Amino acid sequence: MIVRKLNGSKIGDQVVCMTVSKYHSLIATGNAFGQVITWDLETAKILAVHIAVGDEKITLLEFLDAYPILVCGGSDGSISLWATRGAPTNSRYDCLGRFRNIV
Repeated sequence: MIVRKLNGSKIGDQVVCMTVSKYHSLIATGNAFGQVITWDLETAKILAVHIAVGDEKITLLEFLDAYPILVCGGSDGSISLWATRGAPTNSRYDCLGRFRNIV
């Protein structure tokens, strides 16, 4: 059953993971090209497009609902933290940090 179709991804339609935050009314989708899109849960409008891990496939998305943070993981072992709705206006949708496992 299709509940809602989200349109607007500029880089292909290869969504490989998705997460929802009811607390912040957000959806995040990740694709095979390292792109993460944050959507408004109610309106299905794009709020931000993030290049989380370069050209690597997104393998993990998780909202930290106690905080306005989205965690993104890539197939290359990298992790990115992004500010979301609820963060101070000057840092909303900014990358808070990137980490890579080099072992």
